Amino acid sequence: MIQTILVVYGLLYFIDSLFDKWNTWERIAEFGSTAKHKFIYDLCFCRFCLMFHLAWMITILYGAFSSFSFDLVAVPFVVSGLTRLIEKR
Repeated sequence: MIQTILVVYGLLYFIDSLFDKWNTWERIAEFGSTAKHKFIYDLCFCRFCLMFHLAWMITILYGAFSSFSFDLVAVPFVVSGLTRLIEKR
């Protein structure tokens, strides 16, 4: 399970770096600012929420290429907790 967490964690921060480089986070924020629903607005401005959703998408892709197991359910939560701990420093 540690290997899965490290792979998802690494891919998450790689995608985060690409999104910073290509201004994708700003585009998501622009989309959220024009949204009619408050839920979409709040979601687009919550970086933690966006990273969590990216983490579970990466986990599903990882499970599709390796083997699905019940341990994969906890991976997005652990990775999100690790990202939160590192960002708090």
